[in-house]
Amino acid sequence: MGRALPRRMLGYDDTITFRCPTSGEYVQHRFDAESNAARASFILVQCPACGKNHFINRMTRKLLGYEDDR
Repeated sequence: MGRALPRRMLGYDDTITFRCPTSGEYVQHRFDAESNAARASFILVQCPACGKNHFINRMTRKLLGYEDDR
């Protein structure tokens, strides 16, 4: 039996969960899956917890400036 492909490889929406650096709350953001080349870029997210904009790396799923955090 073959292995199922991850949802993002099938072109479905993808979801990121990140911790807002301003409020400390965990936030989920959903975005359209795109090509692998675009996945290496940052996306702009308006945070529902604090209302500010954050940049998130699509590949690492980490906030810009917080790439070294675990």
